[in-house]
Amino acid sequence: MKNDTTASITTNCLIDKKTFINFSKFHRFYATKSTRNLVFFPLMLLGLAILNWIIGNNILGCFLLGISLFIPIWSLTLFYLNILKQVETFKLDNPRVFYTLTFSNQGIHISNKNEQADYQWTQVHKIYRTKSSIYLYFTPVNAFILPLGNIKEHTMDDLWSFFQKHINKDKLICKNAIK
Repeated sequence: MKNDTTASITTNCLIDKKTFINFSKFHRFYATKSTRNLVFFPLMLLGLAILNWIIGNNILGCFLLGISLFIPIWSLTLFYLNILKQVETFKLDNPRVFYTLTFSNQGIHISNKNEQADYQWTQVHKIYRTKSSIYLYFTPVNAFILPLGNIKEHTMDDLWSFFQKHINKDKLICKNAIK
């Protein structure tokens, strides 16, 4: 760390389309672990389809196979259409600063044009570090996105070390293999 006595780290969070899409995929398929449902239920239906073929009920087997293929395709299609709708709603084709995060020994200060909030370190649910961003979760379903390119005065390692001083290690998850 540049300065081990760093009192605070402030960064403006510039969010663009790519950053938002990466976060949405991370949140859906990793953070909320909903991939299990997307895989388990169709596999169960596929198993039932095979069982029906074995016992000679080819029509029901084909029907179950069709449903087992349709569910993940439909779910992923709706997921990506929803992301594209949000990109359009938030006008993410033109990157802009959505909020400013300040990390200090006292806690986390978040502000934007309309409001501001202060959080204690104990209120952090989890912090994920990926190759391109940090995702700061205060609840299991809501996160603040901190793109790595937005950290100007410090390095990513400085910020991660700062987190390690204030948060239990079980709440800090480094997933550098995830883009």
